[in-house]
Amino acid sequence: MPLITIHYKRPTFHQLVPFFQAIFFALLLWLSSLISTEFFRSFVDLFSIIVAAGIFIVAWNARRITESWFLIILGIGYLFVGILTVIPTAAFLQAVPAAKSSLNIASQFRLTGRFLEAATLIISFTLIGKKFQKTKNREFFAYLAFLAYLFISIALFFLIYFGKTFPIAYISGHGPTSFKIICEFIILIFFIIALYLLLKKRDQLDRKTVFFFSLAIICGIASELLLVSYESPQNWENVFGHIAMFVSYYFLYKAIIEISLEKPFALIFKNLKQSEERFELALKSSPLVVFNQDSELRYTWFYNPSLPDLGASITGKSDYDLFSEENAQKLTGIKQKVLETGGKIREEIILTDDNDKRYYDLTIEPIFNENEKISGLTGSSIDITPRKTAEEALKESEIKYKIVADNTSDWEFWLSPEKKFIYNSPSCEEITGYPASNFIKNPELMISIIHPDDQLKYENHCHESSCERKRSFVEYRIIKKDGEIRWIAHVCQPVFGSNGEFLGSRGNNRDITKKKSMEKNLLESEARYRAIVEDQTEFVTRWLPNRKLTFVNQAICRYFQKNQNEFIGKDFLDFILDEDKKKITSHIANFTKEFPVQTIEYRTQTRNKEIKWLRWTSRAIFNEDSEIIEFQSAGRDITEKKKTEDMLKAAYATLEEKATNRTRELRQLIVHSN
Repeated sequence: MPLITIHYKRPTFHQLVPFFQAIFFALLLWLSSLISTEFFRSFVDLFSIIVAAGIFIVAWNARRITESWFLIILGIGYLFVGILTVIPTAAFLQAVPAAKSSLNIASQFRLTGRFLEAATLIISFTLIGKKFQKTKNREFFAYLAFLAYLFISIALFFLIYFGKTFPIAYISGHGPTSFKIICEFIILIFFIIALYLLLKKRDQLDRKTVFFFSLAIICGIASELLLVSYESPQNWENVFGHIAMFVSYYFLYKAIIEISLEKPFALIFKNLKQSEERFELALKSSPLVVFNQDSELRYTWFYNPSLPDLGASITGKSDYDLFSEENAQKLTGIKQKVLETGGKIREEIILTDDNDKRYYDLTIEPIFNENEKISGLTGSSIDITPRKTAEEALKESEIKYKIVADNTSDWEFWLSPEKKFIYNSPSCEEITGYPASNFIKNPELMISIIHPDDQLKYENHCHESSCERKRSFVEYRIIKKDGEIRWIAHVCQPVFGSNGEFLGSRGNNRDITKKKSMEKNLLESEARYRAIVEDQTEFVTRWLPNRKLTFVNQAICRYFQKNQNEFIGKDFLDFILDEDKKKITSHIANFTKEFPVQTIEYRTQTRNKEIKWLRWTSRAIFNEDSEIIEFQSAGRDITEKKKTEDMLKAAYATLEEKATNRTRELRQLIVHSN
């Protein structure tokens, strides 16, 4: 499957205009190279410097508003790429001492500039999608990156211009050195890596930006290929290499500067734009009303999905402009408290209008500015009137519920916060032998009927349930009035009122004595089965459809000299020779409900590196939907049998060969006798 998929679409004339412009500029540059090579190279360098500076200006001025690490690194990097490009221009080279080769220094600076450019592209494309959490982090990161590039550029400048350790890149009369050629190929590889990273993350950038960036990198690669081994500045490779560089920077201009001016949301604010679109899409299908207010509690933004055009008419107004005085006082009081404390508040409030009572779940949070000071607040509300109406209807249905609870076979109860029975269903008498009224009169009766060995467990459960206020479960035994011991499955959960007050615990006790008896019998049966399996001399395993082992007996552990933990959870293919693994995979696919039992022979390797033959008979276990849920296998070592078979085959082959030879001799005797 390809890593990157390109969808072709026939371009329009408007989309082809940049190509025509690039071709036109390239022709002009070629003609200028015929007139003056120095003018031609100086113009290409000057254009590159202008574009690099433009990219920096766009990125640097957007550092406070963009969340993108990618744009900041790209802008700062190209600033210093442009500076390193300025140095080897013709005007600068006039000041180089005669003892040094101007063409060598120009080549050295060009190499460092191209290295820095390729590295900047790789770093910035790697950071696509990374975001800053806070504005001050953007500022710090921008200045830190600027200082890092500044230090690197100054170090390179002194190393090339004043130092004597930087390798020679160009020798007059001979052309580029091996060092320069190797560096050009490394830069070429860097550009290819940058192009791959760009295309890999293309979905996180504007399509037009990715398109022009790709063309810029491709032209940069072409430039490197042409400039690898030119012999002099007048050679056609050098001329066309600089033309490719010019076209590369032209497409960079189209990708960054032009798009940032025409469509800033496509480059600087793309992530913000996408977040807003997703946020609005989510709100449209939600009953939630959201809003922002300044420190004077005037609305700065308001969105109601049922009335999307209402926000503009509310902006600038306060609650007193929109609600009755009574309702405005309620809302303003809550919001003032948020502004004063800086904490989040969530309340259920009631607003009345023309005798119409509406319930709202209101959440208010403060908004902090860059200096961590409260600059306003943000809030959301949802109309919960239908829910409140349903709650009232639920209260009215309590009588119906009581009828159902009184006639259930389970023991239903409700304990107050003081652990007294508020409600106790009549079915408790069938389970305990005591009528429901006895528990209401004597709350201690409950603990007294619990088996002495389980009382501590029950008390711990009650303590944890009271402290943690969450649904909990425990199993314990009780002693009935007639002395019979019964098992109880106990489930309880806290009950809260409409205002959040704790009203006690509501629970259920179910008689699970029969279930416990069945579990006990099952455990005993499993213990007997396991004892039989463990005493077997043959190997016994169970494994899942994904080949993970879930059980192995001691016989197979002794055989492989491993313990059970070294098998459980492992793929049994790990214990099979590589040559036989494909056969095993095909073997597993043959199991069906009609043919649930299959036999196979394969080779394995013991701890002492011996190759052994094993014969396994496996049965597939199916669920109600005819899906395989597990396999059970029994196996044994058939190595000696295989060796005997091999010896018999060899003996048979030898006997057959002797018989053939003897027959041939007899025929020859008969022929000679005749």
